[in-house]
Amino acid sequence: MILIIGYGNPLRGDDGIGQKIAQMLEERLQDKHIQVESVFQLTPEWVERISQAQFVVFIDAGMDGEVGTIRQGFVRAETGEGVFTHNVCPETLLRAALALYGAAPPGLLISIAGESFDYSAELSPQLERVLPELAEQVEAIIKDLPVVV
Repeated sequence: MILIIGYGNPLRGDDGIGQKIAQMLEERLQDKHIQVESVFQLTPEWVERISQAQFVVFIDAGMDGEVGTIRQGFVRAETGEGVFTHNVCPETLLRAALALYGAAPPGLLISIAGESFDYSAELSPQLERVLPELAEQVEAIIKDLPVVV
């Protein structure tokens, strides 16, 4: 199973792009081997489900790059002492899955550059304009993953 987690605060403007993309993907990717979730933030409660996945895709907003550009990179369980700190990131969740359940699937972080992270329930106009195109690009990335389900 591929687990897709779109996260971010939809009350902080472009920070909500991860959730918006995840909600669009949930409608588009009708496959019993794909689970899509949209959440405010990454928390330890996701560790067990992550440990059961074959692959995890994390979708979040980023602050680097031209608005609407997509960056992607593979993530793996971070090394170091302790499992959790104040900020939970994809690497932390993968490490916790490995430590607690003996399994950490490969992961991919897709980061979409935003413009405004001020208090707002709306995306910036520029990001809102390219939202359908971004959803298509993220869907294509996911469909090209080296995963057999």
